[in-house]
Amino acid sequence: MTDREFEILKVILDKGLLGAIALVFGYFLSRAIERYKGSQVYEQKFAEKRIEACQEIGRILTEDGIQVKSLTVLGISSMNGNAGAWQELANLKEKRNTSFEANESLLMKHVMLFPDEARRGLGKRQEESLKFFAILINFRNYAGNSEAFSEALSEARDKYLESLQALQRTIDSFTQIDPIKGNDRLLRSRRQKS
Repeated sequence: MTDREFEILKVILDKGLLGAIALVFGYFLSRAIERYKGSQVYEQKFAEKRIEACQEIGRILTEDGIQVKSLTVLGISSMNGNAGAWQELANLKEKRNTSFEANESLLMKHVMLFPDEARRGLGKRQEESLKFFAILINFRNYAGNSEAFSEALSEARDKYLESLQALQRTIDSFTQIDPIKGNDRLLRSRRQKS
């Protein structure tokens, strides 16, 4: 083999090796880009689902608050001897029980999109709801003492509404977007866990 043939062979091998390196680099670069695109699509879909969940949770909590306020007013009116309020109270309690069960499953489904803080808030809401309804259902324990009943029911209502607001604030805190990083708090917390 002459020097010229050796140089040609060396150039061919050199260029072939550079081409193979470029091919391998291109392959890994395209995989990294596709992985990034996939994560962006996932984050976008997750954010859309969470926004829908926030809207549904907001609707449920608002409806819940309105029903509890109405039940409080009717409970106090019926305790004061308003005969029409008794029937309205019975109807509203039945409607409330039906909607509460349906809404509870929706809330559990949607709250799963959020960290433990939201689930704890949901538990607090359920606890306060039970206390409120225990007072409302056991109104006979107040035996005509409408002032004590009004105070107990109003206090339970206030604690319940406070738990609703706390849950809503927790949910809202996870939907705030960081304008600098372009992502939100929940996605950052999910990335840190993985």
